[in-house]
Amino acid sequence: RADAMRAALYAGTGDLVQTIEASGPVWHGGQLCYEPMIDSRALASGVYLLVLDAEREGQPPIRAVRKLLIIK
Repeated sequence: RADAMRAALYAGTGDLVQTIEASGPVWHGGQLCYEPMIDSRALASGVYLLVLDAEREGQPPIRAVRKLLIIK
């Protein structure tokens, strides 16, 4: 379980579009999860990079990078 979780959304050009901080984990399907909410209303259709950073005291940080496709 992470103490803090942040998500950053980047456009294909590398520009930072949004940053999101999850306040705490929630139970979902029997698992403890973080639910960062991305507001896609102001985003155009396209491919974005989602960078997730999780930190836990006494542990090295974890970073995951994923592609995110938005189609409107």
